Amino acid sequence: MRNEQKFDLNVYDEQIDEEALEVPDLNVNPFFSRTLSQDQRAIANSPHLHKLSLAAEKYREVANEKSEALNNFFREMGQKEFDARVGGREFSPFKHGKFWQMVEYLDGNQIPQFKDKDETREEYQDRIFNNTPWGTEERELLQSGWDLAINSALLCDIMSERREIGATYLLEHVVGDKDSLFYPSVTPDFQTRVVNDSFWQLILANTGDYGREILEDVLTKYARELDPKQARDNILRWSGSRLSMVEGVSPLAYESGTQECFGGLSKRAIANYGRFLNAAIASPGSRAEEFTMLAKAYNDAVELVDEDDCSYFTEEEQEELHKVPYINSVLKQAS
Repeated sequence: MRNEQKFDLNVYDEQIDEEALEVPDLNVNPFFSRTLSQDQRAIANSPHLHKLSLAAEKYREVANEKSEALNNFFREMGQKEFDARVGGREFSPFKHGKFWQMVEYLDGNQIPQFKDKDETREEYQDRIFNNTPWGTEERELLQSGWDLAINSALLCDIMSERREIGATYLLEHVVGDKDSLFYPSVTPDFQTRVVNDSFWQLILANTGDYGREILEDVLTKYARELDPKQARDNILRWSGSRLSMVEGVSPLAYESGTQECFGGLSKRAIANYGRFLNAAIASPGSRAEEFTMLAKAYNDAVELVDEDDCSYFTEEEQEELHKVPYINSVLKQAS
């Protein structure tokens, strides 16, 4: 069952024709225009970020139209959380952009099951998908549910319930989960999109050990899918109120204080990080100051030494890892 494609992949922002976008002319009002910083202009003129804004509008339209019907569907399937008479409050993940809860109920992923039934995930999926006398309307409803789940994760930072790990969640629970009902719908382009969004979320958001494990996968298993041309838009997006001035990055590696001496990313992951960052800095439109903290994080990892003067990398490895001219240029400008 799970090897068959059950649902279509509908990414709202990718359905928007970039050539038909009406990007606002910032020079119409010179008084407003002259107050904008270079980064604010870049955000306003970015077709990608503009498409995300329009996609969020479509999400709200679909959610307003379908959320009540989806709630009714899962309530009728025995999920009491969707019954306000039981919980005493509204439970509506489809309306509020709670992508993790949507996937849990659509996919049987870590959801609270019936207390009186010992039901496996596959049995839950079978019951949701097969054991109900569905017609076209029901199939379209669950398709809308997956549309809302996927898109709210991709738009997680501009949902009403703001989160910063939407793509990271999709990478772990859809792209990397062969038991997911949506796994057969994953395309190479979608996987690449999720990998790149995940990298920047994990680098620029404080996700702790959870994020570090997934970042390891991104920089090893999926490293070839990282696209340096996407760096500018992602830095503008994920730096938040700081705009493109990245003020801090969690250490890529660190002294662990254990028998293993060092923790964090593997040597292979750090090497791939350096190659990717070097290429991103070299991309057209990039600005050196955007990458200062990212470059310092790399340099700190390469030069990491513990309290016993033991280096994470050997001298030969360090010499090779420092062959990144664009990173070196950023570090020189910052010194």
